[in-house]
Amino acid sequence: LELFLIILPVLFSGLSEAIAESTIPGAEPVFLASVAPGSAAEKAGLATGDRLLRWRVPAGQGVPAAEGVFLSPWDPAFLECEASARGFAEITVRRSDGEKTVTIRPGTWNLSAKPELSPDIEALYAGSKQHTQQGRLKEGVDLLQQAALLAEAGEHTLEAAWLHFWVAETARKSQSPELCGEALAKACHLAKATRITRLRASLLEWQGRLRFFQRDLPGSIDSIKQAVSVWEQSPEHCFQLARILISLGKIYQQQGEIESAGQQYKRALTLAELGVPDNLLSAEAHQQCGTVAWWRSEFDTAVAHFQKALSIHRRLAPGESAEAFDLNCLGLVSWRKGDLAAAESYFRDSLTIRQKIDPGSIDTATSVNNLGLVCLYQGDFTEAEHFFRQALDISRKADPGGTFEAQFLQNLGIVAAERGDLAKAEWYYNQSTSVFERLAPGRLELAHALNHEAIVAHD
Repeated sequence: LELFLIILPVLFSGLSEAIAESTIPGAEPVFLASVAPGSAAEKAGLATGDRLLRWRVPAGQGVPAAEGVFLSPWDPAFLECEASARGFAEITVRRSDGEKTVTIRPGTWNLSAKPELSPDIEALYAGSKQHTQQGRLKEGVDLLQQAALLAEAGEHTLEAAWLHFWVAETARKSQSPELCGEALAKACHLAKATRITRLRASLLEWQGRLRFFQRDLPGSIDSIKQAVSVWEQSPEHCFQLARILISLGKIYQQQGEIESAGQQYKRALTLAELGVPDNLLSAEAHQQCGTVAWWRSEFDTAVAHFQKALSIHRRLAPGESAEAFDLNCLGLVSWRKGDLAAAESYFRDSLTIRQKIDPGSIDTATSVNNLGLVCLYQGDFTEAEHFFRQALDISRKADPGGTFEAQFLQNLGIVAAERGDLAKAEWYYNQSTSVFERLAPGRLELAHALNHEAIVAHD
């Protein structure tokens, strides 16, 4: 019987536009709305309330240095990608006591930005945020829509696009897919009215991500490909292109199109290596190339990619989720090669990091699940069931009714089948199949689930 091995979580901006902000249609001053404690941004000296003015990034192996001004709230994400490939970024901010320039290194920046809002729009936005934090999502959406319309009426294009984006994101959380799609389409339309290349591409990418969250994979691919086309227009956007090609590859991989995914990852790695040697962006590309090699059963190639990624992450971002991912993947390769002791060691190291980051995450659930696989192959069905149930409990809280829940149910079915309890195994497989049929018809996982049902029925 084939087990479900968890590698990837189900998941997820232009340079040198160094011209005055006042010459960009729709451009607004950009401020930091939040900076997470302990993040790379906080360690660099950035703080909530900073007005973001200018940025500079160094040359890479195949690209020149670049500089520019902050034009939209999406620019920090754009710059984080540049820093991940180039080694660092310099950011100049304005505070009450004057300007300050900080150097921020690669890592998880964990910050958010917002445009300057007029007092009436700021009041609506603040009210929406309060409603949302208290779980009143519909009321939050209503206030955001009012704010967005006011911004449009005042011809604040970027401000309106940003607010419509948050209408879409909040609507998604409130299970309002139609409103979510309409709001994000409006945001993309407004972005086209600006001359900010990275704003248009960023919103197209977010449209693709939201469609992915709504499990509209064809629509997601269409939006991501449009963003790819925007970045392809300028060679200096190679790192943004690499990052979004990785996103596109992940969606192909979710659809079971492994060869298409591999093509995107390979191209992304080539682009990422134009940055400084052994940079974080190239490490992410190595990770994904490794997953494709794993699916192809090219284990030596997979290990080489994962070990390369792990060495980079341990040097530049120790103890973060990317390192845990590398360890988890090396554990899976060891498991497939029959080295259960090595697999268990890698899985436990991965779990230790993930539990420190977020014990209730899907990532944590996958590491727990994979420890169950080791126990199952060691013939310890009691411990295997314990780990699979723990993974199932986490997934039902983190992503209720999602594909991970179905996969963990199926692994519990395998334990039951190995114990000879075919009635219980059939129940687990039926539960798993019903989820796959609802969420992912035609995908490989559904075929596996139906196959397991047939085996149990035949037995």
